Amino acid sequence: MERPVQVAVGLGQVGEFSFMLASLLFASGAIPPELHAALLAVVAISIAVSTIVVRVPIGSWRPTVARWGDGQRTDATTWHDAHLMQPMRSALLWSARNAWMRDHVPRLPFAQRAVRRFMPGERVEDALAAADRLNAQGFGVLFTHLGENLTRLAEADAVAEHYHDVLERGRRRARPIEISVKPTQLGLDIDEEACLRHCESLATHAEETGTWLWLDMEGTTYTEVTVALYERLKSTHAKTGIALQAYLRRTAADVQRILPLKPAVRLVKGAYDEPSTLAFRGRSEVDGNYHALAVLVAQAAGKGDARLALGTHDVELIGRITTMAEASGTGRDALEVHMLYGVRADQLARLTKEGYSCSSLVAYGEFWYAWYMRRLAERPANIAFALRQLLP
Repeated sequence: MERPVQVAVGLGQVGEFSFMLASLLFASGAIPPELHAALLAVVAISIAVSTIVVRVPIGSWRPTVARWGDGQRTDATTWHDAHLMQPMRSALLWSARNAWMRDHVPRLPFAQRAVRRFMPGERVEDALAAADRLNAQGFGVLFTHLGENLTRLAEADAVAEHYHDVLERGRRRARPIEISVKPTQLGLDIDEEACLRHCESLATHAEETGTWLWLDMEGTTYTEVTVALYERLKSTHAKTGIALQAYLRRTAADVQRILPLKPAVRLVKGAYDEPSTLAFRGRSEVDGNYHALAVLVAQAAGKGDARLALGTHDVELIGRITTMAEASGTGRDALEVHMLYGVRADQLARLTKEGYSCSSLVAYGEFWYAWYMRRLAERPANIAFALRQLLP
């Protein structure tokens, strides 16, 4: 895509996000009609400008093409990521952390409709019904019960009990349900040893029911402690996996650190707002690191020394990783693809037919707001879908 088109699309997306935010604040009574009208004027201007920018002669932008061999994209793409997409992601991630929005957004009908794209409902029964449909299409299923930091160990006990119930329900199914848990939900902030005990109990239960326990990765505050937790857990429980984030600069070292354990790795790009000292910020950098890490783990997976799940919706990136892995003797049957429920289901079906083992990550629960905003930040184009839910 040439730079004028990228700028136009970016301006349009900025306008869409501003419209959603202004409508949300006005509907909740947080801003007066005059400010709402002013914000709508800004939206109209940004969208109008986008229609003009797209007509600017391409030669006036003078894009310089970098070498593909060094893993870089054109200057136009780098400019687009840095000046348009990254600010939008930052705004969405700020919204994910904002306490006022966390308390008010989930009450709005349009937000409740929008989140249904990514989760089948708030109850475990909703998730189980979705699992039936997904299994019938040939997909595996992972469950994650939404929620993060807790303040009391009793809350962690309740979360652990919920996952034990899920595992028991899965025991009676033809295809087991894997579970993916956030350590902070199991008391990591309060008592690391209590968190470990919960993880060990769930890992044992998962093995008894023929399935797996995965540890989700959260913000960088928890990266080291989560990797250390996985090392302890993996030493006694073979069917445990960990999510690693390709946008973190430290992840290459983390992969090397756990490879001797014959790990299960779900490689994701990352969805938290981290500083450039800790994380790659540009899309080309993140994609390049993701590709390198995936190929490294794929080599171990091809020998039976690891399990690799590509936790991305970027099918072009999956294709490039597969080409490299196959060139080194690793077949695509050693590569799994994990995508979020409701996202690119057509591509997941295609990949299944092409020989990949594909699964859908089904999220559910009442505390979906921060998780949902991070999903929008991963791919701001999803904002357009959210906006459509404002319509009656």
